[in-house]
Amino acid sequence: RRNGCIAPDYVQHYRPASWVAVDVMCDLAKLEREQGRLDEAEALLREGRRLREQTGEQDIGTLPSLDYQLGIVHFKQRRFADALAAYQRAVAGYEQSHAGKSGTVVLALRGIAEVHAAQGQLDQAAEFYNRALAVEEKINPLSTWVGNLCMDLAKLRRKQGRLDESADLWKRAIERWGQNFGGQHISIVQALALVGEIRF
Repeated sequence: RRNGCIAPDYVQHYRPASWVAVDVMCDLAKLEREQGRLDEAEALLREGRRLREQTGEQDIGTLPSLDYQLGIVHFKQRRFADALAAYQRAVAGYEQSHAGKSGTVVLALRGIAEVHAAQGQLDQAAEFYNRALAVEEKINPLSTWVGNLCMDLAKLRRKQGRLDESADLWKRAIERWGQNFGGQHISIVQALALVGEIRF
C-alpha cells in the first residue's frame, strides 16, 4: 500500500486490470440497483460479463457472480424468463467452479425458487428452496441461512395449505435462529407468533 491505497504495480501483478475493472462494474451495478436504476445496473453487468468472456482468463466465480447479479436485476424488472436463465447459468457456473460447495450456489438456487414462486409455480419453487436448504445444511449447517430457507419454505407451504409442514418448518427456523441469535431475536418472536396462528 502507498498512502493507504493499493499500489498499481501490486494490482497489476496480483489482479489483472480487466479483473479489477469487472469488480468495479459489479460494485457500481449494485449501487445502481439499490437506487432503482435497473437498466443502468443491467448495462454494467452485461459489459462486465462481456469483458470477462473476452479476456478468456480463468477467474473462478466471476461469471456466475455476474449472472447471479443479473438474475436479481431481471427479477426486479419482472423479466422472469431472463431472471431464470441468469440464475440457472449462475448455478451451473458455481457448481462447476466450486463443485457445488460454495454458499453462493445457495443464493442462486433460492433465486430460481423466487422466480417460480412469483409466477405461482409453488411446487417448482419448493423444489429449489429444498435444494438450496440441502446444500446449505451440507456445507454450513450452523448458518443462519438454514433458518432463512426454512422460513421461505414455511411461507410457501402455508400458501399451499400444508399447514402442518409450515409449522414444522417455522420450528426449524426458530431452532436455528435461537442457536445463532438467542431467544429474544425479533425473527424468533415473529415466527413463534406465526406458529401459534397456524396451529390454532
